[in-house]
Amino acid sequence: MKKLFLTLAMIAALFAAFFIVANCSTGTGLSGKLPDHSTDDAVNKPSEPEEPPGPPEDDGKGDAPEPPQIFTVIFVADGETVAVVTYTDGGEITEPTVPEKEGYYGKWEDYTLTGNVTVNAVYEKIYFTVVYYVNGELFSTAEIYSVDDIVYPEVPTAAFCEVVWEEPVINGYEISVNAIYMPVNYILSFVADGVTVAEVAYTVFDGEIVCPPVPDKPFYSGIWEEYDLDGGDKTVNAVYTPITYTVTFVADGNIIDTVYYDIENTMVVEPVLPEKPGYTQRWEEYSVAGGNITVNAVYTALNASEFLTYKAVSGGYKVKMYGGSESRVIVPAEYNGKPVLGVGEEAFAGTSVEEVHVCEGVQSLDYAAFYECKTLKKVLLPESLTRLAEGTFYGCSSLESINLPSGLTVIPAEAFASCGLKEINFPAALKEIRERAFYQCGELECAVFPEGLEVIGEFAFCSCVKLKSVVFGENLVRIGAGAFFNCKALEEAVFADAQGWCDEPKQMQHDLPALLQSPATAAAVLKNYGNVAFVKKD
Repeated sequence: MKKLFLTLAMIAALFAAFFIVANCSTGTGLSGKLPDHSTDDAVNKPSEPEEPPGPPEDDGKGDAPEPPQIFTVIFVADGETVAVVTYTDGGEITEPTVPEKEGYYGKWEDYTLTGNVTVNAVYEKIYFTVVYYVNGELFSTAEIYSVDDIVYPEVPTAAFCEVVWEEPVINGYEISVNAIYMPVNYILSFVADGVTVAEVAYTVFDGEIVCPPVPDKPFYSGIWEEYDLDGGDKTVNAVYTPITYTVTFVADGNIIDTVYYDIENTMVVEPVLPEKPGYTQRWEEYSVAGGNITVNAVYTALNASEFLTYKAVSGGYKVKMYGGSESRVIVPAEYNGKPVLGVGEEAFAGTSVEEVHVCEGVQSLDYAAFYECKTLKKVLLPESLTRLAEGTFYGCSSLESINLPSGLTVIPAEAFASCGLKEINFPAALKEIRERAFYQCGELECAVFPEGLEVIGEFAFCSCVKLKSVVFGENLVRIGAGAFFNCKALEEAVFADAQGWCDEPKQMQHDLPALLQSPATAAAVLKNYGNVAFVKKD
């Protein structure tokens, strides 16, 4: 120890001697005044370096402690220095924040504070959990590292639907994705006469849709054809149907017939115009160009025949005789200002007249008024006529039809015997057909009697050889002997009520009501029994 102190003392002495020599070489002494330097000299002269601190003075207690050593920690992320932090041995540091990196989670690598340290950022790729739902129900899950990596899985299909994935919903590291079934939209194209009117979207789940109006088409009504909402694009066509219009034919205020037409079928079959005694008739002009129309009968009065002679009767006149050669004769409603009430006995008998109009107001045709008028084809009788006499039209072999007035209650004996009648429309008021009224009407084929008819006289239709069918009403109570005898073609006779019928005098050995139940058997009974009358009793 003494040697150490001696050595130190010698070093100190040498240092002091060096200091003195140095001061002397500059011309100054330790106690002399420092030279006065100007400011410029102070600027231009470099400063003397400071002497390093000497060793610590010996405090007499042993060796002096060394100062603490300073170290550095360099924090680096992706090659870039983030921060430099110093520390002393045994100290602590505050780490800087790891720089963010999209899609990654960052942290500093593990390290220990031993000397100078470089610490690198360690990045780990962030992953997300994707939860897939289908119509709100959990379907599957997957893990991905980026929203861009979402892969949409195949899901069960649904008829007439398409799968639509909704936008992902991110909640932290969980992504929810929902698939919904959306009905597929199809198109209905509504087309009218080749022109598309509208296009309407539909799905198979629609109960109905709102159709556009069908475009109007003159003279037609339009509807859309039937269609089903069963998927697929469809064309629905307008179906146009011609509008049906009416043509109403009217005569004297009475509707005669109603005929229908449309724009595609304008042919109108006109009804037979009712004839009016003493008038010509026609339907007025009309056109069928759409719309309902009424067509009226136009009657034009005929002039009375000039070759008629009259006889005075109570209240007016009767035709006494016709002495002309006209084919058409008009029996007027009045003469000399008084009504013509009838046609007298045999007034037209044996004449060659072909058509006779008996005007309204005439009430009767007397005995044999048109007897043996073999060329007579047409007779128009007025509604005012209430009485025919026996043999009125006897032997009129060319007379094929006749209008019997609705008020006529009796057809007298031989009134139409040996006529050429093919059909007869019996008036509803008719009560009695007397003997031989239609005897030997060889062209007559059918007779339908009114419900109110009560009596058919003896031989009334005897020898009507073409008569095939007869129909009797409920009020019939007597069929005279031979009324339908020798009607060779008779095939059916229809009785409204076959009960209660019997024969007079009782010659038949059969149950007559049972026979009359069958139209064919009844016809056979009527045409084969010429001497038996049939009577219905209560």
